[in-house]
Amino acid sequence: MHRARWFTAVAFALVGLLAASSASARIEVVSWSHVMPCSVDGFELRYGTSPGTLDNIVDVGRPRQAGAHFSYELDVPENQEIYVCVAAVLGQLTSACSNQVTIETASEDEQLSQPAPEEDQRTWCEDFTDGSRGPAWIDTAADSSLQGTSGMFDVAAVDGDIALTTDGPDNGIHSHFLGADLQGTPATQWSAYEYSGEMQFSEAGGGVGVTLYSRYNVERSYYRLGRQPLTGTFRLERDQIDPSWKCVAAGQAVYVVPGEWYAFRVQAQDEATQTTLQAKVWRSDESEPSGFQWLCTDIRPNRQLAGAIGVWSTGSGAKAWDSLHVANLPVAGLGAPGKPELVP
Repeated sequence: MHRARWFTAVAFALVGLLAASSASARIEVVSWSHVMPCSVDGFELRYGTSPGTLDNIVDVGRPRQAGAHFSYELDVPENQEIYVCVAAVLGQLTSACSNQVTIETASEDEQLSQPAPEEDQRTWCEDFTDGSRGPAWIDTAADSSLQGTSGMFDVAAVDGDIALTTDGPDNGIHSHFLGADLQGTPATQWSAYEYSGEMQFSEAGGGVGVTLYSRYNVERSYYRLGRQPLTGTFRLERDQIDPSWKCVAAGQAVYVVPGEWYAFRVQAQDEATQTTLQAKVWRSDESEPSGFQWLCTDIRPNRQLAGAIGVWSTGSGAKAWDSLHVANLPVAGLGAPGKPELVP
C-alpha cells in the first residue's frame, strides 16, 4: 500500500537545546519532518532516560509547522540524557516510532537550534481518504476541451487505498481543482508553488500526468508533467510547443512501467522575464532523486504567471492519483524540494 509509506515516513531534522525552564527540568526543541503532512492528523513524542524505555508519551497534535517540517518544545528532566522518537497519528491508528534520537545535556546558555517558524508553507493538500473529491474538482471533455462534463473521474480504492481515478480509453481528459487554499486564495491565483504527489497507470498504452498554472476555464493554457505512451517516460511540457519553450534534461529520466506508483515534484515560478519550471519523477518505493530531471523556461509575453492545479489522462487503461500537495516556494526562488528555506 503506497499510503503506508506516507504514514510511517517520519524523520528527525534536528534536535537541540532551547533553554532551561527550571532547576528540575529543561526544554528541548525537537524538530522532525514528514513527507506528506496532510496524510496524518498529528504526532506523538515518546521519550525516556534509557534507549529501551520510552514510557513518556506526549500528544503534540499538529505543532509549529513549516512545509513538511515540525517542531515542538518538550519538557524533559534536567541534567539527564534523553532518548526521543516520533510517531504519526491518523484517526485511531498510530505509526511505528521513528528511529530514536539522543538529546544530550547542555548548559543553560548553549543554544544549538531554533524551532521551525510559525508560518506554514503548506497551502493545500488532498488524499481523498473521505471517499470524495468535492465540487471544486471540474472535469473536462476529450482533446483538452474547455467544456465541463461529468463522470470522467471518480474516487475509488486502488491497491487498498482511496485515490482519484479514471478508466480509459480516453483522449486528453482533465480534472481541474478550482477551489481555494488554506488561506482562502482561489486556485486560479496560485503562483510560485510546488505541486507534488503520486500517480499510476495500468497499461503501456496509457498516458497520465498533472497540470499546473492552468487558466481553465478562461482558456486552454497550462503546464503539464505527463507520461507519454509512445516514449514510456515523463516529460515537462507546455500546452503548445513553440520556440519560447525551452527545456534541458538535468537528470536521468525514469522509464516508467504500468502498475507502479510514481512520486513527482514539479515547481513553477515567475521570474520577471520568464516562468521557470523544474520537475522530477521517481518510483514511490525508492529514494527521491537529489536533483531535478527537467529544467524549463517559458519566455512568452503572455506566459502563465499563476493558475490552478489538476490531473490529465489519455490512452488506454486505468489511471490514479493520490497524496496531492501544494506548498509555497521559498521567497528566494526555486529551491530544493521538501526543504523550505524557513527551516533551519
